Amino acid sequence: MTRVDTSSSRANAISASWARCQQKHQLERDTTRPILRLQLSEISPRWELLLHRTSGGQGIFQHLAKSAAHADNCLVITDENGVLVQLECKHKRRGAADWNGIGLGSLWDERIAGTNGVAMALLEKQPFTVRGEEHYLSKLMHFSCTATPLLDAENQTIGALNLTSIDRGNSADYLLAKHLLEVAADRLQRSLFEQKYVDSQIFSVSLPNHKALFKNNEMIAINEKGLIIGSTTKAYGLFDLNSPHELVGKSFELLFGADPESLHRVDKLTHSDTTNNLAHSIREHIPGQKFYRLNGGKQGSASSQCTHVNKSHFKRRSILELHELISSSSAVASLCKRSNQYFHHALPFIVEGASGTGKSSLINAIHESVKLHPNKILSIDCASLGDNDGDQTFIRNFVESTCTADSQKSFGKISSIVFDNIDEL
Repeated sequence: MTRVDTSSSRANAISASWARCQQKHQLERDTTRPILRLQLSEISPRWELLLHRTSGGQGIFQHLAKSAAHADNCLVITDENGVLVQLECKHKRRGAADWNGIGLGSLWDERIAGTNGVAMALLEKQPFTVRGEEHYLSKLMHFSCTATPLLDAENQTIGALNLTSIDRGNSADYLLAKHLLEVAADRLQRSLFEQKYVDSQIFSVSLPNHKALFKNNEMIAINEKGLIIGSTTKAYGLFDLNSPHELVGKSFELLFGADPESLHRVDKLTHSDTTNNLAHSIREHIPGQKFYRLNGGKQGSASSQCTHVNKSHFKRRSILELHELISSSSAVASLCKRSNQYFHHALPFIVEGASGTGKSSLINAIHESVKLHPNKILSIDCASLGDNDGDQTFIRNFVESTCTADSQKSFGKISSIVFDNIDEL
């Protein structure tokens, strides 16, 4: 969860850092000496090690570098000791080793560089912004820097990402930089987590009323005995625990009140914790599963997203068969039969109900009953479309085109279109 920069805990952390710089590290605020640097020959092995530990950065470093260039920021990547191993910015000359005095190999440990974004993020183990006047060393006071730790699949710190710019005193700059870095670090850890636990069952866990706009669900991996063997960085925060390591070895069923196998039969499980007044949404996470989402403003285009993980190692979710749904109750049987008839007559129909009531299971069962290949199913997340004239025109034209005689030309081999979250239209 993103913490507000103006919180008292942040101010206390800055004050404590300044006190350490003065009393413990005995740093001179107005020193003219440059930040201590390692030799270039010492930087390459550290950079190669970080690339190895992040599986090449998963393309995230390159995307961040482009974003930093567009915003006239400088992207600083350090190892877990605060050594600057990669520097990317718009105006840096090709092969140049520094930007405005910030150079490759420089050490951003608090004991050497005073209070700064990298040092604070590594010490506090969370995203952290240090504004210009908050830097301990006077020569850094015209910069603002926002940093976040990089964590591996086991929640060990392996480095830090930092966006540095000339400080304009604009709070929006700090907030956007913080969100961008947090999303990048979360995405990288999730990818590393999927790789490490490729032979295990993985679940996504979230708080339905979570207010962080850019925060992904947390992930939990379990073994064949149903015991938790790993989790991403903030999953422990859903319970009365102090660290991710305290989740390891605990029973998934005891924590969530559900057998992991039960999630094979529903798309999502919502579990209420009356003690803490929380409701956890849990779904089985299947890396490599393909889904489609239409992008508003790009009429007629669909983008696919697929993580590159070996899917053959995963136990795939077993789809509930139509006859199993029909046998559950007379009301469900009636709904299933009507829906199945509409589907076979190519008539549109809507399935309504609260989360976890089996809407997706019904649609999946109908598709399975005719052995419809996943490549012939197009799922559209209506929640991804904006509330504007362009997107409304786009979805209206799209729906109309599905009802024409030429729809086969438009959608090729697509046989079924599922509008998810249609109530968002």
